[in-house]
Amino acid sequence: MIYYVTIVDMSEETGVSRWDYIHPDTPKELFDHLKEVRDYIPPMTYGIVSVVSKDLFGDRLRRMEFSDMQIIIGKIEVEGKEYYVFFLADIRDHYRAVWRAFMEFFDSEKESFKRIITTEIVEIAEMERLRNAFSAFLVNRYRKNPLFGGRDIKSFAA
Repeated sequence: MIYYVTIVDMSEETGVSRWDYIHPDTPKELFDHLKEVRDYIPPMTYGIVSVVSKDLFGDRLRRMEFSDMQIIIGKIEVEGKEYYVFFLADIRDHYRAVWRAFMEFFDSEKESFKRIITTEIVEIAEMERLRNAFSAFLVNRYRKNPLFGGRDIKSFAA
């Protein structure tokens, strides 16, 4: 389960979130905590990438594991500018599956994301529409059986 996603613009001094999302089914304690700290995550992402340097960080997905969750950081490009995508996800989710699910949604809503990411003044309604659409998009990607950890029949068969 993807608990949190933010797209961070690294061209600013401290990193600025261009779009973020907290899944409504996130456990209550974590949901409340993410609501409180969502403004601190983009500067933290900027710090992580800057300390390592963008060249050494590379284009591959980066992952940090904790006991119950993981942080995944990947890079996207929109109109020639690089943005980093920060995920907080369940530890049982494969990090590439998290990235693939987000990129499917990102590609399907590319024009809306492009408007949100590249313009200075963003309509709140457009951001909320994307958040709601992402929630609906993730419905079919929930882990069906927590025991097996698969998200679909194909994963179970494999």
